[in-house]
Amino acid sequence: MKEVFVFPHCSIPEDLMNLVSQHFHLNICKPWYMEVVEKDARVFFPKEELKPPEYFLNLLQEFKNWMMYQDKGNVLFMIAEKEVWDFDETPSHIKALIKGKKKEKDKVSKTLKWHLILHLATEFELSQYEIDSTISNLSKKESPLQAAVEDAGLLDPMFRDISDSRTDPILDERVMLEIATAWIMLFKDYVPKDSFLFTFNKGIFFLLKSQFENFLINNMSKKQEIPVKEEKIGSTSLLQLNFPALIGEKDLISEFLSEKRLLCI
Repeated sequence: MKEVFVFPHCSIPEDLMNLVSQHFHLNICKPWYMEVVEKDARVFFPKEELKPPEYFLNLLQEFKNWMMYQDKGNVLFMIAEKEVWDFDETPSHIKALIKGKKKEKDKVSKTLKWHLILHLATEFELSQYEIDSTISNLSKKESPLQAAVEDAGLLDPMFRDISDSRTDPILDERVMLEIATAWIMLFKDYVPKDSFLFTFNKGIFFLLKSQFENFLINNMSKKQEIPVKEEKIGSTSLLQLNFPALIGEKDLISEFLSEKRLLCI
C-alpha cells in the first residue's frame, strides 16, 4: 500500500479513515497540543523548537469560546488576513491576552499563528464535514409526505439545493491557502520530495491545482494544465494530480508541491 501524508488537514473523519486506511498507509501531522485520536495512522508533531509556549492553550481556548458566537470562517479569515497581534475586533479579554504576549520574538508569534490556524481550521472542518454528511444522507431519503402525494414527482428531494463544503468550499481561498501555508511551515521537513499527499476536500484539491498552474504562467511564462487522473477504489472515485518538477525561484506552496502527487477522495 502507498504511504500518504494527509494534507493540509490535521485530522480525518472516522468514516473516511475506515475507507482510506484499507488502501493507504496514512501519515497525519498535528500541531502541538492537538489530541491524538487516529488509531490507524502514524502521527507527526512539529519539531520541538516550533512548540508554542504553554500560554498557547489559554489563547486557543479564548478563540474557541469566541468561535461559539462568531462565524468560524470569519475567525479563521481574521487570523489569516492579519498578524495575530493586530486584532481590533476581538473581545477585550482576547485582546488583553494577546497584548500581554506582544513582545515575544517574531518566530514565536508566527509559530503561534500557524498553530492557531491549524487547531481552529481542524475543529471547523470536522464539524462542517459532519454537517455535510448528515445533510447528504438526508437528501437521499424520500420526503415523509411522499406516500401522501398522488404525483410523487411534485416533491423535490430534501436538502437538494444545499451546497456541500467538500465540493463547494465555504472558506475564502485566502484562508485555505493560509491553512496550507501553516501546515507546510510546521511539517515540510517530514515530507519526502516524491511523496503522495491526500485531501478529502475537492475544493482544496482544485485550488492547489489552480495555484500551481498560475505559478507556472506568472513566473515561468509556461502555460501548462496539470491533468486530473481518476481511478476507482471500491465504489469511490480517487482523483490524482502529478505536479511537475520546478527549477529556479519558487513560492512556498509551489515549491512544496513540486514533484509530489496529490490524491483526493
